[in-house]
Amino acid sequence: MVCFLAPILIGAGLLCLPVAHMPGKSVNFVDALFFATSSICVTGLSVADVGTTLSIFGQTVMAVLIEIGGLSILTIACFFILFVQKKLAYSTQTVMQEMLGRDTMADIKGLILKIVIFSFSVQFVGAVVNCIVFLLHFDDAGFAVRAAIFHTVSAYNNAGFDILGTGDNLVTLTRELPPVLNAVFKIDTMLLIVIGGVGVIFLDDLWKKKSWKKLNISSKIVFLVTGGIILGGGLLTKLFYFIDGQDVPLLECFFLVVSSRTAGFDNVGLFLDTPGSVQALLIFTMYVGASPASTGGGIKTTTFFVVLAVVAAFIRGKRPSFSYKSISQQTILKAFVLIIFSILYILVAVTVISAIEGEKMTVSDILFEVVSAFSTTGLSLGITPSLTAASKLILCLTMYLGRVGILTFLSAMNKSWIFSKSEDDVRYVEENIVVG
Repeated sequence: MVCFLAPILIGAGLLCLPVAHMPGKSVNFVDALFFATSSICVTGLSVADVGTTLSIFGQTVMAVLIEIGGLSILTIACFFILFVQKKLAYSTQTVMQEMLGRDTMADIKGLILKIVIFSFSVQFVGAVVNCIVFLLHFDDAGFAVRAAIFHTVSAYNNAGFDILGTGDNLVTLTRELPPVLNAVFKIDTMLLIVIGGVGVIFLDDLWKKKSWKKLNISSKIVFLVTGGIILGGGLLTKLFYFIDGQDVPLLECFFLVVSSRTAGFDNVGLFLDTPGSVQALLIFTMYVGASPASTGGGIKTTTFFVVLAVVAAFIRGKRPSFSYKSISQQTILKAFVLIIFSILYILVAVTVISAIEGEKMTVSDILFEVVSAFSTTGLSLGITPSLTAASKLILCLTMYLGRVGILTFLSAMNKSWIFSKSEDDVRYVEENIVVG
């Protein structure tokens, strides 16, 4: 938890410096803290337009914070330790094992190396493609290269920030790019988002096994749920816009759904005239989010699948299972604790912010904002800059909790009750309680 807090405070301090601001612009500490938190938590919510508020230095600070947040500072630190010392302490390996969701410490060092090397390799390829698109579109070559690299870092790490200076994220760029360039740019961005959101662990499993049958159960769930949400969500978004009388291209619908799974790029102008049905769908996709041990947030695809599997098994009167394997009771407990705690937290946050803001904003807009912050997505209906300092601080806490992870937060308070068995565990006689 502290490994995220320290760079947030350092980043906030750097973003408060005059050199981090454009001429005639200034950023107070609360806004700087919001920028830093949103960057480290790879959220993308912004209290001001990054491109017109922060200087090249400030934008560079944000890009570094996004990279640290996406890979996690602990992964980066371990990588450099391995580079210098060639070995990790046992305690460090244990922490990494839990953070990466591994059952054993086997090949933790190799996995860390793969994560770092793979991540930067993918970003390099994505940056080259984006540079070509931006150089063909913008007259200023320096700005084009800078914007392309920043956008690549932001996309792969599922952050959703931009430095285009238009104030509407990717909406203006979407309208200005020629169809071919727009398609190349959107596909490249979607690939970066999905690859970052799936995570190196599961992609590595797919690369090694090269067979659906041989994949471990977690990998199967990740690919199944990810593909289902993207395909189903894209088609539903197109349908909802069509019912509302808006002709939004299918590519833009798929991009919006992919982006809503914790990336946060806005390509259609959600703050303008978005149907309530699309907003509701995006709240769902944001809440589910990406996959474990990835650059994305949300409750995670595996958690969502486990809850569905348990409900389906209860209806059928059977034990929850998938791919000829039973789902463990510990996994079920973790999933439901995460779901219940997250819903309660979101409700409390929405209630408090609604009380603070009064009648200036609707509850639906605040709910969208809070879910976006909790899932570290960054999509907004345009209310972020208008929030009071108290509401911004609540969103900072929400982003931090969403990035650190609820289970990590709870385990830090009392690890034994959910992650391991205590030696003096007392078992009581079971008793049925009337529910429902």
